[in-house]
Amino acid sequence: MREDRVRALRRRRFVRASIAWSLAATATIAASPAAASNVFEYPEQGSEALGRAGAWVARASDPIAIARNPAGLAGQPARGSVGYDLALRAMCFTRVKAAGDVTADGTAPGGVYPRVCDSGTPIPIGYVAVAHPITPRLAIGAGVVTPSGVPRTAFPSFASGAASPQRYLLVESTTLMAIPTISAAYEALRGLRVGASLGWGIAWVSSSAAAPGVIEGAVRPADNDVKVRVSALDLFVPRATLGAHWSASSFVELGASVMWSDAIVARGDAVTEANAFTPRAASGDTSRVVRGDTSRRDCGRPGSAACGDGGNAELTVPLPATATVGVRLRVPRRTASAPRDPIDDERFDLELDVTWSDASSIDRIGLRFPGALGAGTIPVPGTAGNLPPNADSPRRYRDVVGFRLGGDLVVIPRRLSLRAGAFHESRAAVPGHVGLEALSGRRVGLAIGATARFPVREQGGAIDLSIGYLRMFVADVASESPSASGVPAIAGTAPYRTPWPVGLGRIEGGLDVLHVGAAYRF
Repeated sequence: MREDRVRALRRRRFVRASIAWSLAATATIAASPAAASNVFEYPEQGSEALGRAGAWVARASDPIAIARNPAGLAGQPARGSVGYDLALRAMCFTRVKAAGDVTADGTAPGGVYPRVCDSGTPIPIGYVAVAHPITPRLAIGAGVVTPSGVPRTAFPSFASGAASPQRYLLVESTTLMAIPTISAAYEALRGLRVGASLGWGIAWVSSSAAAPGVIEGAVRPADNDVKVRVSALDLFVPRATLGAHWSASSFVELGASVMWSDAIVARGDAVTEANAFTPRAASGDTSRVVRGDTSRRDCGRPGSAACGDGGNAELTVPLPATATVGVRLRVPRRTASAPRDPIDDERFDLELDVTWSDASSIDRIGLRFPGALGAGTIPVPGTAGNLPPNADSPRRYRDVVGFRLGGDLVVIPRRLSLRAGAFHESRAAVPGHVGLEALSGRRVGLAIGATARFPVREQGGAIDLSIGYLRMFVADVASESPSASGVPAIAGTAPYRTPWPVGLGRIEGGLDVLHVGAAYRF
């Protein structure tokens, strides 16, 4: 009997340590550098674009065109622009316990856990871009852009003194990404412009989640769950954007862009925390928490050398391709100016865009560790086990189609422009088969904004100051039947998955985005 108990304890330690690593990957998806109905972003970065609810591909009249429609650089005046967004996300999750879940956590199968919400401190995200005409028909641009997403998320580790119900999907995540970008555009025929951009993305992710332990028989999360934080860096995420812009007449403009990005393949390490969900830890006493670190040669376990020089975790996040087409109706002023500058040479405009995102390409969030003969070789301190070589987490996002309508009204010629817009995007989520990394339900948004121009010299020099606000309403994503299928937790033995899902329930939320920006026309 004593030997049986020892073997059971060792198995429990092995399982609880090896599960947690893969789940930490689920929070990293917000790093995806794309636009146009991308499930991980909002429409869309840029002082003009955000205030028009993203209806901008056929206007493309600001240096941020380097990332949205590079063809729009041709014909722009020499200008630099900078902007910052503060995204305030409200997301809550009410979990339903799966029918086959035997975890001894005080909730019966089919029962409902306490509702938990994201309380992460927002982090501003920004961009800087410059457009420079070489000739009246040729222009170049450059800048650094960021994804228009939510870089910081924080759910609780405990709820009502017990381990939080969403912990298997996400606890905390911070994702920072910068994309240095260069662009060129050329007016090949009168009124017809083409352009291309190349970007070099740099992504850093720090994410934590939990995992269940032994899955055979009733076990307590306090005894079996492990908290894990993965930190990973990818120094090269290539990205390319192609664009076209056609001034079909004085009153009609057409625009289109296609963006492709390679996957994020980040290399890093992780810190494990055994006993992180005990009542003692909930009270703030972490003296019994046993930590490991794969960046250390001994992995945090004296006598081992399995972690070598670090870099033992490989995180892979597929990034969807996107496409946008749009038509813009404009009413020019009689004294239209050149180069293109809508606040100078237009009375008002109205644009309609159609967008598409290849979100179905996100079939998994990959996480791999060193292994041999199908078994892990990285030990986890505080346990008797190793990390699984394959800890991928499946996803079932669907392609997203969106519609955007927006426009500007120049209320004071050459001085003040007001704008507004609305958008609708189809649901990306398959209920039960997504995590908490995105607001993936059907989305409807409203936006407003304004730009005030202050001349600084007689021959065209001016400073533009802009503000914007976007409100995104997101329909709930619900899979509340305890017998439904869904995302499982990662287990420590083959096939490394629990036989029950951990993502059933209701995900609800919305988003508010505040924008400030400035531009200088040389």
